Amino acid sequence: APTWSSDGGSLAYGNLYCEESRSCAIHILRLADRRVQTVPGSQGLRTARWSPDGRWIAALTSDTREVRIFDVRSHLWRSLAQGVHGDSLAWSRDSTSIYAMDVSLPGPKILRIRVPDGGRTTWADLGALEIKRSDLLGWFGFTPDGSPILLYKHATSEILRADW
Repeated sequence: APTWSSDGGSLAYGNLYCEESRSCAIHILRLADRRVQTVPGSQGLRTARWSPDGRWIAALTSDTREVRIFDVRSHLWRSLAQGVHGDSLAWSRDSTSIYAMDVSLPGPKILRIRVPDGGRTTWADLGALEIKRSDLLGWFGFTPDGSPILLYKHATSEILRADW
């Protein structure tokens, strides 16, 4: 799950499925010298997302379902929100909020979490779309104009006939 730095010179990434191998951590690949470093204090974190202004890297804990953010300047992590049951994070264009997919009951939703204070609101209730939790592939983001985009699977069984 890679994400670009604001200057385009680095990629931050963390594995999505790292629990079994105990390889959860956030890494930064610097393209200029092709060096990879593990972000200090990132053990147990996954699915990194760099903020558009370059100041923060957001990640999820693999066990407690906590959203944490890393201050790139101070090199300190802090907890932003707990109980987020999803795998996808997306930043607001102004870097003041993180949007998180939450597939917990009673139904899937996208949360908006404010960076300054960790305040959390439901930004979008996906139950109205009648998307089953099992159909969500855990990714969403925003288009360049700020419109949301969501990936889900829609499986159907059909019998087709073709005349050759």
